[in-house]
Amino acid sequence: MKKGFTMIELLAVVLILAVLTAIALPQYRRSLERTRVAEALQLLPAIYDARERLVTENDWTWYGGSTPAVSFAKLDIDMKGRQSSGVMLDTGNFLYQLVERCAGRTCVVDEPWVSGTLQKGTYKGTTIYYKGGAFLCCPNAAPSDSCSRLNLTQGEC
Repeated sequence: MKKGFTMIELLAVVLILAVLTAIALPQYRRSLERTRVAEALQLLPAIYDARERLVTENDWTWYGGSTPAVSFAKLDIDMKGRQSSGVMLDTGNFLYQLVERCAGRTCVVDEPWVSGTLQKGTYKGTTIYYKGGAFLCCPNAAPSDSCSRLNLTQGEC
């Protein structure tokens, strides 16, 4: 009597593994995207609040003339990442901005949003804006379901 597996048994195991992988990989990717977005959902309110504290304590305006009065270096929170300028912070997953442009035009001074733009993954280029309790999502392309898949409200971009 020979010991071992037949070719049919091995093919059945490979087929089962292939089906399980085909089901698991898309779920894993969605989970990874939600994890990346969780970073922004935690950091954006912290950045916004730290900026508001700094502006209030120093009696500054949100936008001081031609250069921003507020920068990441002046905020009272410790954030890991690389500052590409005083108002931009790159964490690898997101590029956070204190002074951003909204849909190609400068944002209104009375509406000081902070933003994070996703730099990796399926929804790369999607921007999340935050202003005191409200999140807005702007997808990287016009017909995109990225905001709904990330459980965020899509705004006018």
